[in-house]
Amino acid sequence: MTGDAVAASSGGWSTWTLWSECSRSCDGGASCQQRQCTGGLRCAGDTMRYRTCNNDPCPVGSLDFRSQQCAVHNDLSYKGRKYKWTPHVEQTDLCALYCRAKGFRLTVKLGPTVLDGTRCRQQSRDMCINGRCRVVGCNGTQLLDACGVCGGDGSSCTTPVYSWRRTDYSACSVACGVGEQHTMVYCEETQSQQRVDETYCSKKKPLVKTRTCHIIECEATWITSDYSPCSKTCGTGSATRHVYCVRPLPDSDAFKRTPDSLCMKPKPDTRKTCNPQPCPIWFAGAWSPCSVSCGSGQQSRGVFCRRTRLHDCSPTDRPITDRRCSVDVVCPKENHNEPAGEKVQKERLTVTFDRSRSPELDEERDLSQLVHPEKSMLLEQVGGDRDDTEDQGHFFTTTWSHCSTTCGPGVRKRQVECKKYLAASRKLLLLPDDACPGEKPIDFELCNDRPCNLKQGIKGGFDWRFSGYTPCSASCLGGVRQSVYTCVKLRDYRPLFDDFCAELPKPPLMKKTCNDIPCPPRWRIGDYGACSVDCGGGNQSRPVECVQETGRAPGGNVTVAVLEDDAGCPSPPPLDSRPCNVVDCPARWTISDWSQCSETCGPGLQTRSVACQQTLKNGTVHHAAGCSTPEPLSRQPCVITPTCPAVVSPAAIKLSTSVLEFVQMRSRSRVLIMAEGRATISPGTNIFVRCRVKRTARTRIEWRKDGELVTRRGRVRSTKKGDLLIRKSRYGDSGVYCCRVGGHNSSVTLSFHSLQEAYDKYRVRKRVIGVYRGFYKRLARRDRHEKVRNRKIQTFGQIVRRYSVAVLPLFFAESPWSACSRSCGGAGLQSRRITCELLMRKYYFVVDDGYCYRRGLHKSLETKDCGFEDCSHWDTGTWSRCKVHRCLRDGVGSMTRPLFCTSGNGSIVDPHHCDQSAKPDHLMGCVSPGCIAAWTLSDWSQVGVKLFP
Repeated sequence: MTGDAVAASSGGWSTWTLWSECSRSCDGGASCQQRQCTGGLRCAGDTMRYRTCNNDPCPVGSLDFRSQQCAVHNDLSYKGRKYKWTPHVEQTDLCALYCRAKGFRLTVKLGPTVLDGTRCRQQSRDMCINGRCRVVGCNGTQLLDACGVCGGDGSSCTTPVYSWRRTDYSACSVACGVGEQHTMVYCEETQSQQRVDETYCSKKKPLVKTRTCHIIECEATWITSDYSPCSKTCGTGSATRHVYCVRPLPDSDAFKRTPDSLCMKPKPDTRKTCNPQPCPIWFAGAWSPCSVSCGSGQQSRGVFCRRTRLHDCSPTDRPITDRRCSVDVVCPKENHNEPAGEKVQKERLTVTFDRSRSPELDEERDLSQLVHPEKSMLLEQVGGDRDDTEDQGHFFTTTWSHCSTTCGPGVRKRQVECKKYLAASRKLLLLPDDACPGEKPIDFELCNDRPCNLKQGIKGGFDWRFSGYTPCSASCLGGVRQSVYTCVKLRDYRPLFDDFCAELPKPPLMKKTCNDIPCPPRWRIGDYGACSVDCGGGNQSRPVECVQETGRAPGGNVTVAVLEDDAGCPSPPPLDSRPCNVVDCPARWTISDWSQCSETCGPGLQTRSVACQQTLKNGTVHHAAGCSTPEPLSRQPCVITPTCPAVVSPAAIKLSTSVLEFVQMRSRSRVLIMAEGRATISPGTNIFVRCRVKRTARTRIEWRKDGELVTRRGRVRSTKKGDLLIRKSRYGDSGVYCCRVGGHNSSVTLSFHSLQEAYDKYRVRKRVIGVYRGFYKRLARRDRHEKVRNRKIQTFGQIVRRYSVAVLPLFFAESPWSACSRSCGGAGLQSRRITCELLMRKYYFVVDDGYCYRRGLHKSLETKDCGFEDCSHWDTGTWSRCKVHRCLRDGVGSMTRPLFCTSGNGSIVDPHHCDQSAKPDHLMGCVSPGCIAAWTLSDWSQVGVKLFP
């Protein structure tokens, strides 16, 4: 069933509506039809279909459809400024209206979709319909074939409108060694040879061809292995790698190792540092004093790990926190007869001197109130049984107090005092700390390094505290600052490790925007492209643009504007080109293209020029003594058509007596010409023009000049015999003269040339006239003998009827070669005009070439190849320093560089030989403090009027 058929018994499609009005008046628009699904059921198919319309090209000079849509915005302000917009096709969004500001590197999306009928791409058959790129047929369902026929199969024409074209082989994929070359296949319009979308070509696309290429042997180069793992995970280790000098092997991806001396570039490093971040480390506090004042006891200390973000301390390396200790004091012997309570009281007071537990103790009180009258206990405390214990002081310590916290880091304290025993008075004297020998024991230390748990909560004395915001995450385009919370001790708000607050709920993260400003202009630099040549000194270029990030789109993409004149970017700009492959090329054969085949049918010959040349590293080319490869052929046989058509005898060809052109060379009183072709006469000559009709009809002949009737009176008139007579002709008589009688008409285009121009044409043909001098004499004698009337004015028909072609003064006249269509850079074409002429003494006829062929003459080539020389190009020197004596504007100085026009052989020639439109800039602005504008004040002038006496 067709699209118009009913899809179901109770419902289906309605009939198609009429085609809508075409969206464009020329160059291809879109028209649509609609239909509706009736009966309440779902119908299979589309509700709309489209076709192309008005495909005739638009008038020359008119804007294309996409350009017209951009031009609508020319008078509208965009961000406070008006621009002239030109179209831009965004490949990722073909049917959106993107436009580029003329003269600025600014591309903006000015509309979500283009109008229906807009080409998706230039030279493309696809069209944008409702914001989508579609292939639109010529009648709604069928497409145009390669011959431009709707629904055709491409067989209706011998030369298709669109055809596949294969390019020449690309440059070799490698600069040295063995690489590949490829051809490209694309669809083009046959007449204009412009590249179009591939959908225009209906036949199957040909395959891409590939061939191997070998330019020069590759130079030795360095290759490196991967770095070994770092010797350390932190604290700055080292990694090593292997570096070899190798040369690539031909026809493979393998390398051959060579001595390091063959590699010209510096050798890469074999070692590098790695993991410079600091390692985690254990910190241990000082040992506490021994737990006893005599004999053996224990010591302890605090141990903490200073962690890094990526690593924790190793538990196996943790220092010990407890150890045994001994004091060089002999403990007193136990007195079994002494009551236990008195004994304990005596030891406690004698050994520890705990002032916190005995606040009533006074250093000046008699020791006999605290200890046994015997001296042994005191001597053991101070370290001996000598009698000279009062000679020096000693440090005395009390026991440690309880830890200041039950969990988390705390502090415990004790008293450490320097005292001296006075034997005479049996008292302890308090002294300054420097009076006691040795290092003073510590009097406080950290304790309870266990973190508090959630059950203890704030009772443990810890909590999260807001301590500010992080630095902005970006310097422009809107960064983020996040809130920072630190675990602190509530009593003194001292910051601690986060572990102490790990089980407490952390406040929610707060964020705020910062630095929401455009970024400063910067240089956007691309990668260097391939070298322009593989040897002989080439050039590598890269894109360098001054850009500025101005904001962010809703999707998060950064809006980048390209700034004109590099305004705001640091000066000088980065280099956008550099020399490459500055080495001499090996001698190689330089060959031209093959010439055309010498014969159009049967075996022929083609030739080309072959020369052994070498390009030096400075770009100059000279002939080399010899090339390493065999010399290519300079001649080869060719065949265009295997067999030639049967040769027709020139005598059998019926030739027309019509004249293509009549040209007068020397002064004559009168000439007779036929109303055919063209005629060029010298002014002042009487001209008779005869119409090619039978005599009986000549009286009815009507003559017109440029459409106006010629009467039978005046200087220019028609005669009674039907001829046109122009007496004493002049330049104003130029024009088209037409004769008409019955259904017959003919015309001649009459023009004039000066006597000098006529003589120049005679001088070119003077040598040929001399060759046929005998013919002209015989012609004059025959005219006298036959009493020919008006023998000085004979038509071409009269001459060929009276004489055989074999004796007529016929020859091929060759005009000078035209200028070459391309003066350099590739094969151009020169042409010239070659005509068959019947040459008389004072005039000649341009006739059919068949007369010259029947005469046995050979016609030379009318075209030839030319323009094989290399084109001249621009070379630039280095930029000068920033100059202040020539300021371009406020704060901007100038830099200059020399420009050279270099010919194909490397010599410097006159600048007019180079393309002026491609001339590089020789002046560039640069930031210069010396060009900053400033006020200059002159001295005050004297007062011209005396105000006071």
